[in-house]
Amino acid sequence: MSYRERRTEAGIVYIRDDWASDGSRADLILFDCDGVLIDVRPSYDAAIREAVSYIVSKLAGRPVTRPVSRRLIHRFRQSGGFNNDWDTVCAILWGIVAQLPERWAEDFLGADGDLAGQGLRDAAERFMAYVRGLRRPKTLEEVLELRRPFPSVLMRHRLLELAERADSSGLCSVERTILLEWGISGRRREAFRAFQRFLGYPGEPEQSVVIRVFNELFYGAGYCRERFGWEPKFHLGPGFMERERPIISEAALRWLERTFGRARLGIVSGRSHESARRTLGGRLEAFNPEALVFLEDEWGRVPEGVAIGKPEPYGLWRAVRAMGEFRRALYVGDSAEDALMVERARDARFEFIGVYGTGYGAREKIAWFRARRAAAILPTVNELPELFDRDIG
Repeated sequence: MSYRERRTEAGIVYIRDDWASDGSRADLILFDCDGVLIDVRPSYDAAIREAVSYIVSKLAGRPVTRPVSRRLIHRFRQSGGFNNDWDTVCAILWGIVAQLPERWAEDFLGADGDLAGQGLRDAAERFMAYVRGLRRPKTLEEVLELRRPFPSVLMRHRLLELAERADSSGLCSVERTILLEWGISGRRREAFRAFQRFLGYPGEPEQSVVIRVFNELFYGAGYCRERFGWEPKFHLGPGFMERERPIISEAALRWLERTFGRARLGIVSGRSHESARRTLGGRLEAFNPEALVFLEDEWGRVPEGVAIGKPEPYGLWRAVRAMGEFRRALYVGDSAEDALMVERARDARFEFIGVYGTGYGAREKIAWFRARRAAAILPTVNELPELFDRDIG
């Protein structure tokens, strides 16, 4: 599939040949938030790194001197199964713990056995109890080990391998790789299962170590008290969310309102409405309020067993049903999950537009979006008007 190219100040705009002639038939546009409307590099990515570092350092009894890389986060997201950053944190934790020394596995099983009957449901209470129950380094070998970079080069290499093998089934694919392809067995396998139970993920936010640590880092202490009603125990300062900035410009929003009208602009995002409002502010008013689907807010509203997370098309259909009949709908996203969500809608009226310039791995994203036959590929959402110029290349 060939693409026409147009150079802009932000980068090259790619427009699929067969779409360029009739793209203006689109009469409805939906947007992802993270990486499209909002720059999340200083927020979500930072929260993933810090959540992993905090949990691992406390449980392994040693500082994390080599934090999670942007490359690793990107690899998980490009698998198509990790739109939810809680899942990414969990997958990386699984991958690290599966590689910890045998003595750690025995130590963790000992703590797990001692605490098994105590019914520790609260995540913070359970976390602190396990940390107190784990043995600290005592032998000379263990003390010297603390001076070596952690995670090691080999561990980091295997984490990238784990991400490369991940697919759109998300955590299921990661678990399969660890248990079957890595072949952990015996006491190490028992320890891995115990660690999964310890994390309490997926599960209720207050009872899950993954969600509690991540949310306190991302939202900050004050917001967690206000929104979730729990007293922060892992992070007492402001959240990384406060570092976010809007990507979409006021000029681009005015163009969208003139071209499509507020009633035909919507959002389908994995985050919460309140977190989007805090970053976008008045920009959120440019969108149809009935077509704002924030999946983090949806979890308690749907029947048990209904899959709503990307790449499932639940959010896409929820938004368009609020907007009435349409000829062609565009969804603007920046990840594999976004493109796969449009594919899984199985409706020829939906087209995907990829954004590549607001995150890690731009070249790889362009290639992937072209392979999925994206209608267009943009450096940022602000280049959307370029697609509706009749004099395209």
